[in-house]
Amino acid sequence: MQASTSIFCRWAMKSRTDFSGQWARSLMEITAILQCSGRRSVGGMKDAVATGVKKPEIMIHVDNGWNHTTYFNDRFATGTVTPDDVDVLGFSFYPFYSVKAAIEALNLSLTQFAKDYNKPLYVVETDWPVACENVTLSENFTVSPAGQTQWVTAGTNVLEGLPHNLGAGIFYWEPGFLAVESLGSLCQSALLF
Repeated sequence: MQASTSIFCRWAMKSRTDFSGQWARSLMEITAILQCSGRRSVGGMKDAVATGVKKPEIMIHVDNGWNHTTYFNDRFATGTVTPDDVDVLGFSFYPFYSVKAAIEALNLSLTQFAKDYNKPLYVVETDWPVACENVTLSENFTVSPAGQTQWVTAGTNVLEGLPHNLGAGIFYWEPGFLAVESLGSLCQSALLF
């Protein structure tokens, strides 16, 4: 992975898009319009332009990066946002959402996204707990600072092995979380050590 100086503008109704259910398809159109507006809006890019970035990169960030679905096909099917309107793709990847959120699944999923879209891919949210009782995690890493290192190293290895060197980066989120209920976790702490 190469160091990047890109500034990402994220224009969506919340920090990541996790629409599901029957109403998802109609919301795809609404969210696509918002993202397209953000892409074309002078105001939406004012801060990035003020810092000297001539063309800020646009990212769509979805949760459950380990689960390759037709999410982007559905999003782009509206025609309001096309793959050409998006520069990079970002994914969340947490071990406590599902035992299926495993490194192997992330590898398969991101490899398919790389083949389908040929865009830089980021794991923009991930963490591993240091205190987590009575919760089944997706990998057998120790619940400890050493486990955090194993988790991030494994994710980095996935990104570094993607086709065409499209693995672009990994971000530990949120390094200061003592309580991670807001992420949907029953773990007691994901504080980064």
